[in-house]
Amino acid sequence: MFWVTLALGSALFLGFYDIAKKKALTENAVLPVLFFVSLTCAVLLSPTYFLGFIPALSASEHFLLFFKAVIVTTSWVFTFHAVSRLPLSVTAPVRASAPIFTIAMAVAFMGERPSAIEWLGIGISLLGYLAMSFASRKETGHFFTNIWILSMFFGTFLGSVSGIYDKFLLQREHLNPLAIQFFYNIYMATLQGVLIL
Repeated sequence: MFWVTLALGSALFLGFYDIAKKKALTENAVLPVLFFVSLTCAVLLSPTYFLGFIPALSASEHFLLFFKAVIVTTSWVFTFHAVSRLPLSVTAPVRASAPIFTIAMAVAFMGERPSAIEWLGIGISLLGYLAMSFASRKETGHFFTNIWILSMFFGTFLGSVSGIYDKFLLQREHLNPLAIQFFYNIYMATLQGVLIL
């Protein structure tokens, strides 16, 4: 049952993360916030590179990590714009739809087969989004035609694509996890810096 404690702790910190993200985007443009997030991560991870914990990568492996940076940057651009314009009571539940997208892609592309109880959970989640679409009309208008809600869903979908891509990088390409974290943050900061310019 220790996993329950870990799951609740994770949910708590994700809640703090959502609040901090909303606060960071208050009266700030999205791209500079994204740039400084990526730059900060790259700087904090740089000691692992200089201490030799990160192995050298081939040009093709660097391309794979640059592609991950493109996916994550695109995801963040969509979700951060939505977070800056919508209440957290709407964006947080939409972001929580990521596991539905991830499971759908795992079934479609990786041959995974959810159990009956997992399918039941997916169905309950989908019903929850339908109920939320009716409940939030006063705040957002029509739920599935609001451009920022659609932006949040698309960014969340791309976040799930990134999660499946991580599995590919780790299991199929056997890339070092620290190398993935360090270099894709370098590439994200570079890409976002160029977008700001």
